[in-house]
Amino acid sequence: MSKVKKQQGVWFSGILSDKRGSRLIAYLGVITALNVVENAYFSFSLGVTQFSLTIFMSVLTGILIGPLFGFASCMVGDFLGYFIGTGSANNWTPWLGLATALMALFGGLIFNGLNWQGKRAWVVKLSLIALVTFLICTVAINTTALYLLWYRKTFSTWWLFLLNRLFLQGQILNSIANYVLLFLILPALAKVKILKIKL
Repeated sequence: MSKVKKQQGVWFSGILSDKRGSRLIAYLGVITALNVVENAYFSFSLGVTQFSLTIFMSVLTGILIGPLFGFASCMVGDFLGYFIGTGSANNWTPWLGLATALMALFGGLIFNGLNWQGKRAWVVKLSLIALVTFLICTVAINTTALYLLWYRKTFSTWWLFLLNRLFLQGQILNSIANYVLLFLILPALAKVKILKIKL
């Protein structure tokens, strides 16, 4: 495999490699629309815990259409989804959109970029994606943004807010549910030839 093709495989997914013009735009439009719908409508509260499919959709987007298009799709999906879901973009923050987009970036880079061989290499790659996205996106970016924007006066330290958010508000349960869903759904999606997911 040439160096150029290998780099294209890292930054652009297999499903988009043979698409040009209107077909490429159509694929990107469908994925972005799914992200908009997920952000607007697929969240619910169970007690104090807010559940959504954002982590699942963002990582899957990166795997399906690559890290660059995935980043853009999730950023647009987060903004438009927030606008549609709330009826206003006034309280939308780019930091939370950035965390969502970075999940797609890391998902696409790690899954498509690491050329690991072996029967269960995909399990290791998904585990690495879960670790990286949880620490960087959920803990570092989302928690810090929420703390600085809205919770600094309520909690004396960032660490107290982190513990509250993860365990009392149940964000850890939402994260685990999303990552488990990825492990369950990805093998089934890999059987759909048109998606070109290589496990």
